[in-house]
Amino acid sequence: MGQAHAWLRLAALLGDRAGEQDRSSLVTLRVGRIHRRVPVAPGARGHAGPAAEGAISGAAWFISGDAPGNQDFVKAYRAKYNNDPDQFAAQAYAGVYLLANGFKTAGATDSKSLRDGLAKLRNVDTILGKFSFNESRDAVHTPILQVIKDGKFELFQ
Repeated sequence: MGQAHAWLRLAALLGDRAGEQDRSSLVTLRVGRIHRRVPVAPGARGHAGPAAEGAISGAAWFISGDAPGNQDFVKAYRAKYNNDPDQFAAQAYAGVYLLANGFKTAGATDSKSLRDGLAKLRNVDTILGKFSFNESRDAVHTPILQVIKDGKFELFQ
């Protein structure tokens, strides 16, 4: 019950603030029959204070990750915007990088060639990690889990 109690406290603390957050940072917190939409994004840590300790969330990207080019991306983003990038900035960056690779692989710029070029991408190194498209053209990428420890996100081990 200890972990469930911590989740419920987090939900209660964040519930009133949820309307102030970007809706893309909300997740559904479910403990038993209780469901609450709460933010567990980097900006939400400060609102929850110590109650956020131990909260686990999924993500596509980790700011301190060691994927090729990731730390260069973070450094360049900070220099330009004077702020840390979030996972959506990282995904957009990786998406444009994949698009450029798709055009390069296709050897042409028409939509059919681009579609076929993207479909051929396998294990491309991105700041998100290795990225591919499968036969159904679905993205293949390993998501990460992160946990809040001492008020900061760390990889969940």
